[in-house]
Amino acid sequence: MIWPRSLSLKLGNVRREAELAQLLYNVPPLYHLSEGRLKERLPIIVRQQAFFQPLHERLGTQELTSFRPDDRKLQEAVFADGTRLIGNISGDLREVEARTIGAYTIITLGDGRLIGSYQSRED
Repeated sequence: MIWPRSLSLKLGNVRREAELAQLLYNVPPLYHLSEGRLKERLPIIVRQQAFFQPLHERLGTQELTSFRPDDRKLQEAVFADGTRLIGNISGDLREVEARTIGAYTIITLGDGRLIGSYQSRED
């Protein structure tokens, strides 16, 4: 089946939004793969795991103490140890506390400093 370009773009954004939501809520990523798509998706999985693993090791036992959606596209999760994840789930740059957050990007803040960032990429 051939998908209209507008539908393909929407489906691509849904994948990116789901990818960022999993990271923002500190839940293990879920992948729907077939043997034919594994080779194509493996670089994305490896890159996401490289960001998720140290984050989850730090926060896996921490309580989520606050969740603040400034709007549907800019969200913040705060954990008991003070770690903050701020997710820009839009295609636009966003400014938060004098920091520019790229499109489809999550930043991790700890002790007031940037400790990591992850940008979802188009398929």
